[in-house]
Amino acid sequence: MNELTTVALKCLIMILATAITTVLIPYIKSRIGEEKWQKLQDYTAYAVRYAEQMYTPDQWQAKKEYVYNYVLQKANDLGIGLDERDIDLLVEGVVKPY
Repeated sequence: MNELTTVALKCLIMILATAITTVLIPYIKSRIGEEKWQKLQDYTAYAVRYAEQMYTPDQWQAKKEYVYNYVLQKANDLGIGLDERDIDLLVEGVVKPY
């Protein structure tokens, strides 16, 4: 990669991170309510921390699958309908907090 490509890629990542934290996460939060949102964030944080302890970096697919399934189950328990994109946003919010 040349220097221009690297700079462009970093800028794109910053723009996406800004969009996630300023638009998409508040949208999900408004859809489900403050209390359920907080519980879902807590469950997501627990799942991410657990997966980081139980799996190696090379096992990233198993780690992602575990977190996805755990968060999906907890969301269903709370009566919240989420799709994979919503779960990815929750995980990104935990991994890279705003």
